[in-house]
Amino acid sequence: MSLAKDVEKAFPEETDAELLNIVGYEYGDLLKCDLYARRFPEREDAYRVEGKIAMSDLLTQLRVYCERRGWDLRTVLALGEERLAEKLEHFARDRSVRQ
Repeated sequence: MSLAKDVEKAFPEETDAELLNIVGYEYGDLLKCDLYARRFPEREDAYRVEGKIAMSDLLTQLRVYCERRGWDLRTVLALGEERLAEKLEHFARDRSVRQ
């Protein structure tokens, strides 16, 4: 069974918009951990661990969203990696033109 089906079974009334709100919450938790790790260096290790947990929650929610949409997660990740590579190439070309 997919994670999306598990979530749908547990929360049949949850909409995609609500799921995306959860994604936003999880992203906010990740940002908070990063900020606190920098702000309180004496507790950085603890906030980095908490940040890793927040990242796992965020990625899992994004996986559920992909499954709901019928998108293959590996294909979505590959597309993102291709787009990043293109942007980096473009950035490198722009930088070499300016120098």
